[in-house]
Amino acid sequence: MNKSGFSLKELLHINIRGIALIFKLGKKVPVLLIVSVTCAIQTYWTIWFTAILLDDVTTGAAQEVIVRDLALFIGGGCLFGVMKAAVDHYYFFLGSGIWDAANIHLNEKILNMDYEYLESENVHNKRRDLDEMSHTDGGGGINMLYWNLMMLVWETIDIVIAVVYMVQIIVKSGNAFQGSRFYSSGFILFTIILTLLGMRQVNRLQKELFEINNDMIPCFREAGDYVSDYLERESSGKSIRLFHQQPLIWEHMKELFQKMGRLQAKGFKKWVGIDSITVGVKNAVLCIIYFYLGILALKGVLTVGDVFLYAGSLAIFTNSFSLWVSMLTRLAGNTKYLKEYFDFLDIPNKKYEGVLPVEKRDDDRYELEFRNVSFRYPGSKEYVLKDFSIHFQIGERLAVVGKNGSGKTTFIKLLCRLYDPTEGEILLNGIDIRKYDYQEYLSLFSVVFQDFKLTALPLGQNVAASMGYDADKVKNHCSAWVLENFCRNLKLVWGCRRRFIRILMEAELTYLVVRRRRLR
Repeated sequence: MNKSGFSLKELLHINIRGIALIFKLGKKVPVLLIVSVTCAIQTYWTIWFTAILLDDVTTGAAQEVIVRDLALFIGGGCLFGVMKAAVDHYYFFLGSGIWDAANIHLNEKILNMDYEYLESENVHNKRRDLDEMSHTDGGGGINMLYWNLMMLVWETIDIVIAVVYMVQIIVKSGNAFQGSRFYSSGFILFTIILTLLGMRQVNRLQKELFEINNDMIPCFREAGDYVSDYLERESSGKSIRLFHQQPLIWEHMKELFQKMGRLQAKGFKKWVGIDSITVGVKNAVLCIIYFYLGILALKGVLTVGDVFLYAGSLAIFTNSFSLWVSMLTRLAGNTKYLKEYFDFLDIPNKKYEGVLPVEKRDDDRYELEFRNVSFRYPGSKEYVLKDFSIHFQIGERLAVVGKNGSGKTTFIKLLCRLYDPTEGEILLNGIDIRKYDYQEYLSLFSVVFQDFKLTALPLGQNVAASMGYDADKVKNHCSAWVLENFCRNLKLVWGCRRRFIRILMEAELTYLVVRRRRLR
């Protein structure tokens, strides 16, 4: 196990799954490899041709050769610059929507998970945490993996090329002086050890920075609850003013933002420490590189171009290796966020959905029966319904009356199989409803719960409960509904007219009696 809390096998499994998801969400993300190769070639292109031109000039090459190499240098640099700009733009374009695509995956899961999870506070907290994690530094989870993936491949290619040049230095040093190969190997080893020691400190600071980001998540949540969910809600304005909540809210928000400020300042110090160590190690290594390569050049082992080439390559190695280790550390810390994302997607549906088709009857004679049904909500020991039995047929009018919390809504939820009974069974035409095809069984019901809500969509989509609808049908249904309700209300008023008149007469009589008493 490593300090991130995951074994190497778990780290690889979770991150490979994340990469597979990225390639699924953005089908054209394989452009990542083109971007990485292009970036690596562009990095070395300048070094390669500068070294060649230096050798051309110092060895007195023909003018035609110098012009040719200069043309290749400028032309190739421009070509790779344009290619990199194009693929970078495309890669960033894909990345701008990567979290939205990942978010759609989460929402799709919510649409298809068992209903009992939607009433679970734990599941709601997990979903909210995934949203808030995307606001941490660099964006946790899929976001961070995506934006580091290209750089990781790019830096890996740079490191591989630099290692090839390191081997060349050892080979070329040959017998330049006594023990030259030994000294070359020691120089390269010392460079790597110095880089590793610097990166060890950087990794420690990176881990501390991740802990700070974790502490920021509850702050983001609390700030969102006060600002977005409460202060910006129009209905809260009355409560704030009537109950003089301004001082309480202001003090709490001030404490919250001060805490966030302290965490951000602490995080900034960690970033300064990371940059200081990185720059310090890089400069120290560069001094050592130029000193040793200068010795080899004085011994006649390397040309001026070789010195420039190897110095540049080793400088790239130092920079790339430090970035590479830093990114691996960051991705190791990010694995926790990735796991939370996949844990949410992997929440299993427990409900057995059945396979039997629902009997199609022309006479609509369906019989429903609750037989000794008892039910308690998940995590609760208290029964909402206990040994409940009822039998009724489709087409009958049935009024279920009871106090709040007596189980009326739960009765409907069980009937619609949003939950399954804890004990007993519910039968449709004598067959347990759990044996029916789930979606086909649900299609038998049209339920309007007391907590219905009109969505912020056109009226037609609200009425049809669909994105596509027939405008004429919607208008006809709305007109018929308005007319029906108007007639019903008119009939109600007309039927109660005698009672209204009697009430008015009694009120008038009472008023006269009171007036007489006052006059007396």
